[in-house]
Amino acid sequence: MINRMKKVLYASDMEEGSRPALRAAVAVTGGHPAEISYLHVLASTHKDNMVLQTLLKDDDMRDMYRQSLTDLKQNLEQRIAGFLADESAQSPLPDALEVNSVIVEGTPWKAIVKQAAAMEADVIVMGTRTHSTLGSVILGSTATKVMQNAGRPVLIVPLD
Repeated sequence: MINRMKKVLYASDMEEGSRPALRAAVAVTGGHPAEISYLHVLASTHKDNMVLQTLLKDDDMRDMYRQSLTDLKQNLEQRIAGFLADESAQSPLPDALEVNSVIVEGTPWKAIVKQAAAMEADVIVMGTRTHSTLGSVILGSTATKVMQNAGRPVLIVPLD
C-alpha cells in the first residue's frame, strides 16, 4: 500500500515556468487533506552574509532588511493564491488543502533538506531546469544534492 502524502514540501526558485512543479505538489496529495509548504530559499554565500552582517549593525538597515523579507513573503503568498485560483478554475482543488509559505536564507539544498526534516515532509517536490548541453543527462546540482541528502522521497519535475 502506498502512503498518502499528507505533508508536501514544494521548493521553488519562483522563476517563470515553475508552475508544473507546484501542480505536481498538489497532485501528489491525491485530493486528500494535506499541507503543502511552499519554500523559497534566499541563496546566500558566506561573503554575502559577512557584508550583510556589517550592514545590519545599523538599526535602520536591519528594519529595511526585515521589511524586504516581509514584502517578499507577501509577494510569494499572492503568487500562490493566484496560482491556486487559476488551477481551481480549471479543476477543483481539494477543500482540505492547506498551503503556507516559508522563506529562509542559506544554501538552497541544505535549506530544503532542513525544512523537510523540520516539517516531517512525506515528499519533497521541486523543479529542475537544464542549464547546459549536459543538462539532459545531469540534474541540477541543487536537485541532485537534495536527492542525495533528503532521506525521504523527492519528486523532480522537469521545467524545460
